[in-house]
Amino acid sequence: MRGNGGIIGKSNIPADNVASGVWGLREATSYRRSGSWPQIPVTVTSVSQEYNWYGDLTLTTEDTAVTSAMINASTSSNYGINEYKLYSYIDTGEPWLGKTITAFSNLSIETKVNTYRDVAGTIFTPPVVIATTSVTYRALDNTGTTVADLGIDTHSITQIATTRTARVNADITGAMTDAQIKTWLSQGCPLRHQYLDDDESDGGNTASVDTPDVYIVRIKADSITYLPT
Repeated sequence: MRGNGGIIGKSNIPADNVASGVWGLREATSYRRSGSWPQIPVTVTSVSQEYNWYGDLTLTTEDTAVTSAMINASTSSNYGINEYKLYSYIDTGEPWLGKTITAFSNLSIETKVNTYRDVAGTIFTPPVVIATTSVTYRALDNTGTTVADLGIDTHSITQIATTRTARVNADITGAMTDAQIKTWLSQGCPLRHQYLDDDESDGGNTASVDTPDVYIVRIKADSITYLPT
Protein backbone atom coordinates (compact mmCIF):
# COMPACT_ATOMS: atom_id res chain seq x y z
CA MET A 1 0.00 0.00 0.00
CA ARG A 2 1.32 3.41 -0.90
CA GLY A 3 1.08 6.67 0.95
CA ASN A 4 2.90 9.99 0.63
CA GLY A 5 4.84 8.75 -2.36
CA GLY A 6 6.22 5.62 -0.65
CA ILE A 7 5.41 2.16 0.57
CA ILE A 8 3.86 2.00 4.05
CA GLY A 9 6.19 0.12 6.37
CA LYS A 10 9.27 0.78 4.22
CA SER A 11 11.63 3.68 4.75
CA ASN A 12 12.85 5.48 1.69
CA ILE A 13 15.68 7.09 3.64
CA PRO A 14 18.96 5.79 2.27
CA ALA A 15 20.62 3.27 4.57
CA ASP A 16 23.99 4.83 3.91
CA ASN A 17 23.78 8.61 3.78
CA VAL A 18 27.37 9.42 4.68
CA ALA A 19 28.23 10.15 1.09
CA SER A 20 27.30 13.17 -0.92
CA GLY A 21 27.36 13.83 -4.61
CA VAL A 22 25.47 14.99 -7.67
CA TRP A 23 23.36 12.52 -9.64
CA GLY A 24 20.84 12.77 -12.42
CA LEU A 25 17.13 12.45 -11.62
CA ARG A 26 16.94 8.86 -12.85
CA GLU A 27 20.02 7.82 -10.79
CA ALA A 28 18.79 9.62 -7.67
CA THR A 29 15.35 8.01 -7.98
CA SER A 30 16.96 4.59 -8.32
CA TYR A 31 19.16 5.13 -5.26
CA ARG A 32 16.15 6.41 -3.27
CA ARG A 33 14.10 3.38 -4.17
CA SER A 34 16.90 0.98 -3.26
CA GLY A 35 17.41 2.68 0.10
CA SER A 36 21.14 3.21 -0.35
CA TRP A 37 23.39 5.90 -1.78
CA PRO A 38 26.73 5.14 -3.41
CA GLN A 39 29.70 6.02 -1.24
CA ILE A 40 32.25 8.60 -2.28
CA PRO A 41 35.79 7.13 -2.03
CA VAL A 42 38.34 8.94 0.12
CA THR A 43 42.00 9.21 -0.89
CA VAL A 44 44.97 9.58 1.43
CA THR A 45 48.32 10.57 -0.04
CA SER A 46 51.97 10.26 0.96
CA VAL A 47 51.41 7.10 2.98
CA SER A 48 54.42 6.23 5.13
CA GLN A 49 53.46 3.90 7.97
CA GLU A 50 55.86 1.94 10.13
CA TYR A 51 54.94 -1.67 10.85
CA ASN A 52 54.12 -2.91 14.34
CA TRP A 53 56.13 -5.97 15.32
CA TYR A 54 54.66 -9.36 16.19
CA GLY A 55 56.50 -12.37 17.51
CA ASP A 56 54.61 -15.24 15.94
CA LEU A 57 53.34 -16.36 12.55
CA THR A 58 49.67 -15.86 13.46
CA LEU A 59 50.28 -12.17 14.24
CA THR A 60 48.45 -12.50 17.57
CA THR A 61 51.24 -11.89 20.08
CA GLU A 62 53.15 -8.64 20.01
CA ASP A 63 56.89 -9.09 20.23
CA THR A 64 57.49 -6.55 23.00
CA ALA A 65 61.25 -7.15 22.99
CA VAL A 66 61.46 -6.18 19.34
CA THR A 67 58.91 -3.36 19.71
CA SER A 68 60.92 -1.74 22.48
CA ALA A 69 64.10 -2.11 20.42
CA MET A 70 62.47 -0.43 17.44
CA ILE A 71 61.27 2.69 19.27
CA ASN A 72 63.74 4.86 17.40
CA ALA A 73 66.29 4.57 14.66
CA SER A 74 69.22 4.55 17.07
CA THR A 75 68.45 0.99 18.20
CA SER A 76 68.31 -2.23 16.28
CA SER A 77 67.52 -5.90 16.66
CA ASN A 78 69.76 -8.77 15.64
CA TYR A 79 69.29 -12.33 16.82
CA GLY A 80 72.82 -13.53 16.11
CA ILE A 81 74.67 -14.89 13.13
CA ASN A 82 71.94 -17.31 12.03
CA GLU A 83 68.86 -16.38 10.06
CA TYR A 84 65.87 -14.96 11.91
CA LYS A 85 62.30 -13.94 11.04
CA LEU A 86 60.20 -10.96 12.06
CA TYR A 87 56.43 -10.70 11.60
CA SER A 88 54.65 -7.40 11.45
CA TYR A 89 51.54 -5.57 10.35
CA ILE A 90 49.95 -2.15 10.70
CA ASP A 91 47.17 -2.34 13.27
CA THR A 92 46.61 1.33 13.99
CA GLY A 93 47.13 4.85 12.71
CA GLU A 94 45.72 4.71 9.17
CA PRO A 95 42.09 5.48 8.19
CA TRP A 96 42.07 2.86 5.41
CA LEU A 97 42.68 -0.07 7.77
CA GLY A 98 39.74 -2.46 7.72
CA LYS A 99 38.06 -0.56 4.89
CA THR A 100 37.29 -1.52 1.30
CA ILE A 101 40.27 -0.36 -0.78
CA THR A 102 39.31 0.84 -4.25
CA ALA A 103 42.66 2.05 -5.59
CA PHE A 104 46.34 2.46 -4.73
CA SER A 105 49.44 3.82 -6.41
CA ASN A 106 53.18 3.22 -6.20
CA LEU A 107 53.40 0.84 -3.25
CA SER A 108 56.79 0.02 -1.78
CA ILE A 109 58.38 -1.46 1.32
CA GLU A 110 61.11 0.67 2.87
CA THR A 111 63.67 -0.56 5.39
CA LYS A 112 66.51 0.75 7.45
CA VAL A 113 69.05 -2.00 8.06
CA ASN A 114 72.72 -2.32 8.90
CA THR A 115 74.17 -4.52 6.18
CA TYR A 116 77.28 -6.66 6.03
CA ARG A 117 79.55 -7.83 3.23
CA ASP A 118 82.71 -9.93 3.26
CA VAL A 119 85.24 -10.63 0.52
CA ALA A 120 87.86 -13.36 0.58
CA GLY A 121 90.61 -13.70 -2.00
CA THR A 122 92.16 -11.18 -4.36
CA ILE A 123 93.48 -11.11 -7.90
CA PHE A 124 96.72 -12.37 -6.37
CA THR A 125 95.02 -15.11 -4.31
CA PRO A 126 92.04 -16.22 -6.39
CA PRO A 127 89.25 -17.09 -6.45
CA VAL A 128 87.47 -13.98 -5.15
CA VAL A 129 84.55 -15.02 -2.91
CA ILE A 130 81.85 -12.55 -1.84
CA ALA A 131 79.24 -13.03 0.90
CA THR A 132 76.35 -10.58 1.37
CA THR A 133 73.39 -10.26 3.72
CA SER A 134 69.86 -10.49 2.36
CA VAL A 135 66.20 -10.34 3.36
CA THR A 136 63.29 -12.31 1.91
CA TYR A 137 59.77 -10.88 2.08
CA ARG A 138 56.39 -12.60 2.10
CA ALA A 139 52.99 -10.95 2.08
CA LEU A 140 50.68 -12.67 4.58
CA ASP A 141 46.99 -12.52 5.39
CA ASN A 142 45.83 -11.65 8.89
CA THR A 143 46.06 -15.28 10.02
CA GLY A 144 49.71 -15.56 9.04
CA THR A 145 49.08 -17.57 5.87
CA THR A 146 51.36 -16.71 2.95
CA VAL A 147 49.64 -14.81 0.15
CA ALA A 148 52.68 -14.20 -2.06
CA ASP A 149 56.47 -14.23 -2.10
CA LEU A 150 57.66 -10.68 -2.69
CA GLY A 151 61.26 -11.64 -3.41
CA ILE A 152 64.71 -11.13 -1.97
CA ASP A 153 66.49 -7.87 -1.20
CA THR A 154 70.22 -8.55 -1.42
CA HIS A 155 72.54 -6.11 0.35
CA SER A 156 76.01 -5.44 -0.95
CA ILE A 157 76.92 -2.33 1.03
CA THR A 158 79.56 -2.94 3.68
CA GLN A 159 78.60 -2.30 7.32
CA ILE A 160 76.45 0.76 7.04
CA ALA A 161 72.99 1.55 8.37
CA THR A 162 70.99 2.81 5.43
CA THR A 163 67.38 3.47 4.50
CA ARG A 164 66.50 1.76 1.25
CA THR A 165 63.55 0.71 -0.84
CA ALA A 166 63.55 -3.04 -0.28
CA ARG A 167 60.53 -3.92 -2.48
CA VAL A 168 59.34 -1.61 -5.24
CA ASN A 169 55.84 -1.35 -6.67
CA ALA A 170 56.64 -3.84 -9.45
CA ASP A 171 57.69 -6.45 -6.88
CA ILE A 172 54.34 -6.16 -5.11
CA THR A 173 52.05 -5.85 -8.13
CA GLY A 174 53.96 -8.61 -9.91
CA ALA A 175 53.44 -11.06 -7.05
CA MET A 176 49.80 -10.36 -6.15
CA THR A 177 46.61 -9.68 -8.05
CA ASP A 178 44.87 -6.32 -7.74
CA ALA A 179 42.23 -7.87 -5.47
CA GLN A 180 44.87 -9.52 -3.27
CA ILE A 181 46.74 -6.25 -2.83
CA LYS A 182 43.58 -4.38 -1.85
CA THR A 183 42.74 -7.03 0.75
CA TRP A 184 46.35 -7.00 1.97
CA LEU A 185 46.24 -3.23 2.41
CA SER A 186 42.93 -3.39 4.26
CA GLN A 187 44.32 -6.02 6.63
CA GLY A 188 47.32 -3.84 7.47
CA CYS A 189 49.90 -5.28 5.06
CA PRO A 190 50.91 -8.34 7.14
CA LEU A 191 54.51 -9.17 6.36
CA ARG A 192 57.13 -11.78 7.09
CA HIS A 193 60.71 -10.63 6.66
CA GLN A 194 63.44 -13.24 6.97
CA TYR A 195 66.96 -11.97 7.58
CA LEU A 196 69.73 -14.19 6.26
CA ASP A 197 73.45 -14.50 6.78
CA ASP A 198 75.74 -15.87 4.08
CA ASP A 199 78.78 -18.14 3.87
CA GLU A 200 80.54 -18.65 0.55
CA SER A 201 83.57 -20.88 -0.05
CA ASP A 202 85.59 -21.61 -3.16
CA GLY A 203 89.13 -22.83 -3.71
CA GLY A 204 90.08 -22.54 -0.06
CA ASN A 205 88.75 -19.00 0.36
CA THR A 206 85.74 -18.42 2.61
CA ALA A 207 83.66 -15.26 3.07
CA SER A 208 81.13 -15.06 5.91
CA VAL A 209 78.70 -12.39 7.16
CA ASP A 210 76.13 -12.08 9.93
CA THR A 211 72.44 -11.33 9.50
CA PRO A 212 71.57 -7.62 9.12
CA ASP A 213 70.59 -5.41 12.04
CA VAL A 214 67.07 -4.10 11.39
CA TYR A 215 65.81 -0.70 12.51
CA ILE A 216 62.65 0.14 10.57
CA VAL A 217 60.30 -1.51 8.09
CA ARG A 218 57.45 0.54 6.65
CA ILE A 219 54.84 0.52 3.87
CA LYS A 220 54.84 3.50 1.53
CA ALA A 221 52.44 4.61 -1.19
CA ASP A 222 51.76 7.71 -3.22
CA SER A 223 48.05 7.20 -2.50
CA ILE A 224 45.48 4.77 -1.13
CA THR A 225 41.77 5.21 -1.88
CA TYR A 226 39.08 3.57 0.24
CA LEU A 227 35.38 3.62 1.04
CA PRO A 228 34.79 5.38 4.38
CA THR A 229 32.43 2.74 5.81
